[in-house]
Amino acid sequence: MLEDLERLYLSVEEKDKYKNQINAETDYSQLAQLGNTLNDILQRQLREALEMANLTLPDYMNILLMGLNQEDPAFPDILEKLKGVVEEYREQLQDAPNRKEVEELVDQAKKEMDAIIANQVD
Repeated sequence: MLEDLERLYLSVEEKDKYKNQINAETDYSQLAQLGNTLNDILQRQLREALEMANLTLPDYMNILLMGLNQEDPAFPDILEKLKGVVEEYREQLQDAPNRKEVEELVDQAKKEMDAIIANQVD
């Protein structure tokens, strides 16, 4: 349960409160209930992060595309590559176990899209 607690995005005070409850609780049913509460928080945070990621990636792609000349013969190829990155990471995001992993995948996707643009601009 302490491992689950560490994966949550909570204030230090909230984490300390839950740690103290875990360490002090001797009733198994109360521990199970606390475990369910932590799992609910983890799932909610994951769901929120996935929703944000699914908005962020296409928005980021659009921002990058706005900086390009759409008349450039390479534009359709760049567009397809960027769409591919968005789709690839959307699939990977579905397997992410927690918010931190979602955020790391979003950062990786952005770097990959930046690299595509950088390679085309050179």
